[in-house]
Amino acid sequence: AIANGAVAAIWERGKNIPSYTPNHFPVFFTTDLAAAVRKLLQLYINNLNGETNNKMEITNFIFSNKKLLNKNNETYDIAGMLKKIA
Repeated sequence: AIANGAVAAIWERGKNIPSYTPNHFPVFFTTDLAAAVRKLLQLYINNLNGETNNKMEITNFIFSNKKLLNKNNETYDIAGMLKKIA
């Protein structure tokens, strides 16, 4: 994720983060990944101030937790993800 431009990660509490993770890279720990992603997306939507189309088209999230993925392991635009997990 870092090599692809990630600026932070949500990580399952109790799981080790990779040893190559830089010290300055923010990692937010949670006991419920799906709930954390829902909250993150909702906060993002609330802060768009009505500019959903322009900003949503250029914002992508990468999910590596198989429970959050559908059949394809790829990036998802925020609008599509919010509909799937809301």
